[in-house]
Amino acid sequence: MAYFANTTCQDENNNDLACTLTAGTGTFTASVEANKYCTTECATTKVYTFRLINARNPYYINSPLTTSVQITTQNLISGTYYTISTVTTGVTFSNSLTPGTLTGLSLARAGSSLTGGVPIYTFSFTTATQLSNGALIRITFPTATAYSDSSLTVQCKIGTTNRTCTTTALATDSTQISTVTVSSACTSTTCAATTYSVQITNFLNPFSTVANSAVTFTVETRLSTSNGLVDQSTFNAASLALTANALTVVLNPPASPIVVGDTQSYTFTITSANNKLPSSTNLGSLVIQFPSQIVIQTATCSA
Repeated sequence: MAYFANTTCQDENNNDLACTLTAGTGTFTASVEANKYCTTECATTKVYTFRLINARNPYYINSPLTTSVQITTQNLISGTYYTISTVTTGVTFSNSLTPGTLTGLSLARAGSSLTGGVPIYTFSFTTATQLSNGALIRITFPTATAYSDSSLTVQCKIGTTNRTCTTTALATDSTQISTVTVSSACTSTTCAATTYSVQITNFLNPFSTVANSAVTFTVETRLSTSNGLVDQSTFNAASLALTANALTVVLNPPASPIVVGDTQSYTFTITSANNKLPSSTNLGSLVIQFPSQIVIQTATCSA
């Protein structure tokens, strides 16, 4: 929380209180003389109401809050203030902060649109809140949307400038990317709200053409990977429909003469060079569709 030149203090009746606001390192102090509440002496049962008007909310969310508002009553004796009563813990705001909203959202894909191919995603958005030096941009991927490739290292840019980025994997599948965090979103002391274009590549598209209409990415600006959420929004991935990648097939007919009505064996050698195939029960399958000119009365298959 911070104050401005027009920040004022009021009592329970909305009457202005002459208060002194003093800035500290990452905090500030508001002081009100006791004679603003009572004349000669304030009784032990006196209830003090203090309202801070036109104060600015913090630029980020600390969750959970680890510090309390501290309140002290004190007495001035021979030029020195001495503490009468104090509370230093447990004074927090009951209503929590809400992150700002990123606007002007767009998500585009260049590079490969094939299943299992390497795309280039570009997230464009405008921040709502200023960022501090060293702020980050974190992008959370939907499940089964991005896969890591051991031969590649995910690369990121902000605008045309390369940025260091790190990835985390899903807890349930180490080959799936859960988040990409892009460093150095703000390289000045502070960065006012502005438009960002964040490019990410060197990961793999999903291995199937599952519909993306209900799939969303979450984008956040943060002070750190663990805390300090600033702005947040979601991007719909409906525009990222994929095209099935190609299989390589070699058909080996029987070596003996192929005679009508005979029972013979045919071998299909099928290679999926780009995509994995789930092998868990009832999840993945290989489908071979024969043309209508071929009539199969009975057949067995082996792999």
